[in-house]
Amino acid sequence: MKLILDASALLSGFQPGNECYTVREVIDEVREKNARLRISLSLEEGSLKLVEPGEENLLEIKKAALESGDIAKLSDTDIKLLSIALDFKKKRAEPVIVTDDYNIQNLASRLGMKFSPTTEAGIKKILTWKKICKGCGKKFPIEYQGSCDVCGTKVSKIAKR
Repeated sequence: MKLILDASALLSGFQPGNECYTVREVIDEVREKNARLRISLSLEEGSLKLVEPGEENLLEIKKAALESGDIAKLSDTDIKLLSIALDFKKKRAEPVIVTDDYNIQNLASRLGMKFSPTTEAGIKKILTWKKICKGCGKKFPIEYQGSCDVCGTKVSKIAKR
């Protein structure tokens, strides 16, 4: 099993063992002094490895995130984590993403990848998101930011039924 670690895993005190991976951007997100020390030691001893995802898998994750509506809430770092998990899945390894991020969990579940939350309960069901004006009901692309061009109400992200 390959564990893919998000910042929430590293901040929660999760101790990397053999087969733990992350991306440089996750390390950069961690500011807490003790967590940075644990990360540094894990990288030194080789229990935590830095990897970069393949370009093809980055594009595949972005496309899936756009289809699910998670794209609006996933950072570039989140997309990279999901992409390295997809890299491992395609190599027939069993990736488990260790994260408390619900958007990562949602997309991972949609793609048939496992996740393990650290301090939160984790998602209960897979959601697909859409953007809609709650004032007049006009629908917008999921990546749309701002107010409705018809009535001026702020456009909201809601789960499709």
